[in-house]
Amino acid sequence: MAEKPYLSPTSLSMFTDCGLRYFFRYVEGRKVPPGVAMVKGSAVHKGAELNFKQKKHTRKDLPRRQIVDASAADFEKRAQLEGVSLSDDEAAKGKKAVMGEALDSTVRMAELYADDVAPCYQPVLVEEKQRITVPESTHDLLAVLDLADDKDRILEIKTGAKKKPQAAWDASLQLTTQSMTFQATTGRPPKEIIVEQIVDKATPEVVRFNTTRTAQDYRALIDRYTRVVEAINKGVFIPAAPEWWGCSPRFCGYWTICPAVNSERKAAAELKDAGRL
Repeated sequence: MAEKPYLSPTSLSMFTDCGLRYFFRYVEGRKVPPGVAMVKGSAVHKGAELNFKQKKHTRKDLPRRQIVDASAADFEKRAQLEGVSLSDDEAAKGKKAVMGEALDSTVRMAELYADDVAPCYQPVLVEEKQRITVPESTHDLLAVLDLADDKDRILEIKTGAKKKPQAAWDASLQLTTQSMTFQATTGRPPKEIIVEQIVDKATPEVVRFNTTRTAQDYRALIDRYTRVVEAINKGVFIPAAPEWWGCSPRFCGYWTICPAVNSERKAAAELKDAGRL
């Protein structure tokens, strides 16, 4: 019997933001290269994952150089295999220069992780996957718990050019599913959810956020999931509001093929890219 399809926090959020983006990516299977920031964040996460997986057993962090080298190697591998989507400004600067700066930025953030984040946590659960099954639903909800430590704390490592507001972490579907995963795995709720955001700038810094989840958060997540599954099964994919920041050629790789985008705006964007506007 074939395994049931599933929604992840990423696909759930994508559907909520723009149903057509979800349709292009998960129904039609069209993939677009990630942006530079996403490649950097994934690379830093890879170095952290490598360190925490072995620290679970050794109780010691890897040498700083080894963590940084792992992140740098992952950056180069992802950029080569998946490609990278450049903004207009990045394209004007030149891909070689942009990728060189991005690699340097990845190294600085990985160094900061190794120095200031890694020593604070002793992993117990690392990359723990949990399929959350809703009775009679056509889809499961798949969550991945990046890390829980020996103090029953969930840790999420994020990168970004700007510090996010507390409200973003309090509302995060990803953190809600991680909390549910922890409870399903251990039989008890996490004592704390911590986000260590590494702010990507010339001299990066770590900003720590604390948030919590309750049973009401779980109920709200399952309600959202149920409604999204119902819409998917009915073939209903509502496009994003035109004024949403993500509905632009810079932030959406599907913008030029989207039927919900004004054709005149598409033409103007294409002229701008060609340097004729």
